[in-house]
Amino acid sequence: MSVSPNEHIECKVNSLTRVRCSISAAAQWDAMDPPDDEDDVPFSQLVAKQQDPVLPDHNFDLNTPTGSPEFAASYNKQQRRHGKMFNDPVHNLFRLDPLSIDIIDSAQFQRLRDLKQLGMTYYIFPGASHNRFEHSLGVAHLAFEVADKIWNSQRAELDMDRTDIKVVELAGLCHDLGHGPFSHVFDRTLLQSKGVYGWSHEEMSGEILQTIIDDGHIKDDALDDIDMKRVQQLIVGSCPNHQPAGDGAPLNDKRFLFDIVANGRNSIDVDKFDYLARDSHYCNVRVSCDLNRLQRLTKVSNG
Repeated sequence: MSVSPNEHIECKVNSLTRVRCSISAAAQWDAMDPPDDEDDVPFSQLVAKQQDPVLPDHNFDLNTPTGSPEFAASYNKQQRRHGKMFNDPVHNLFRLDPLSIDIIDSAQFQRLRDLKQLGMTYYIFPGASHNRFEHSLGVAHLAFEVADKIWNSQRAELDMDRTDIKVVELAGLCHDLGHGPFSHVFDRTLLQSKGVYGWSHEEMSGEILQTIIDDGHIKDDALDDIDMKRVQQLIVGSCPNHQPAGDGAPLNDKRFLFDIVANGRNSIDVDKFDYLARDSHYCNVRVSCDLNRLQRLTKVSNG
């Protein structure tokens, strides 16, 4: 099919018009950004979703040349303000907040990319090549979703605040930091063959998180000592003989929070929700349990 010169010129004009419209729209989004003062930006991802366009990390200055230091600084400032979006094969598109991103960017967390979620199972199910890194992201996302749902529906009777949601999400993100090579094979076989007993990857996760903070990967005021202890308590909540909280402990009056990430009472928690869905996906094995329904119908009774 032949195209006349006039049609070709018209096509070019329409293309340029669309480009100009796209740039104009992006500039309008950039002008609508919230203030640069990060103290005025709430933790709630829900509020962040309402403030941001679809791709918040792309709200840098359109007049700044790509690759310049100014461009990088603008990009990092936007990323710090809004957090980061992840496109996950199990949970689709979700966002994690800036504090979680600071932890994810640490070397201690990045090592989880090298730890297979199912250890030696990869030699039987070749598709089971997923690792602890994406599992931890998924658990953090589900932990936020469940805690946020409870906050929206029961915050008055449970005396919840947004800080409770923050520590639950961080506990979900960091709950597997202490895993060694081959995951549970390291805990139950390799270490015991060397005469090491009583190893707890949950307790080690709390220690590694403390190392991340000591190394200065997060801001001093982003997570205070009390919140840090709360996160560590939530991580080790399912350990044998562990008492969720004692007298005067930060979570003494909110024991229901322990059931979200590491439920030591009946093991129904978001950690299981993620790895059942994720492991079955990569192993091509069907799961008959409706995990989404369990998550959406979660309610605290006698909390």
